[in-house]
Amino acid sequence: MQNAHKRELCYEARDSYHRCLDSLPEMPEKKCAEQLNLLSAACPASWIIFFEKQREREMILSMQLGHNNTSE
Repeated sequence: MQNAHKRELCYEARDSYHRCLDSLPEMPEKKCAEQLNLLSAACPASWIIFFEKQREREMILSMQLGHNNTSE
């Protein structure tokens, strides 16, 4: 049960960090440092790497889909 709780805290920290990044168009890394610190404390480093790669892939896909929709 404790592992499930830790996992939930990690996911909440990830979501909070990503919401912060999404809400700030300029220099989000500096302004979201507190959320990044919480993420680093709540999640294993390997998970954080995975989350960031996943986010990057999703952003690229979203941009590609948006570009395809505007070119039709």
